[in-house]
Amino acid sequence: MASSTIIDPSPNPGGGLGQTTKIGTVNLGVYVNPGGVAVTASQCGLGVLHDLDVRPAAGYVAPWDKAAGVVRAYQQGAGAGALTEVANGIDLSAVLFRFRAFGT
Repeated sequence: MASSTIIDPSPNPGGGLGQTTKIGTVNLGVYVNPGGVAVTASQCGLGVLHDLDVRPAAGYVAPWDKAAGVVRAYQQGAGAGALTEVANGIDLSAVLFRFRAFGT
């Protein structure tokens, strides 16, 4: 299952240096490991995505991998402070991550 986004209604603050900032919610659906879940510029309301800041939610941390164009999801692992990538096929559709996207 692909990711889906909901962009907050305007106003979305400017990002400076000619950039636009979009704020919203992303749903990663059924997780794909290895690889993560693709989130595109158009899903974020942008033509080009320069940076994507995804906030933690429901015990998951979800950093954006710019080189791969995916969001990877991690959860607490066995050791103290250890994070492990979410297993393949785990349904994260009930987890709504807030994001801030920067681009043009």
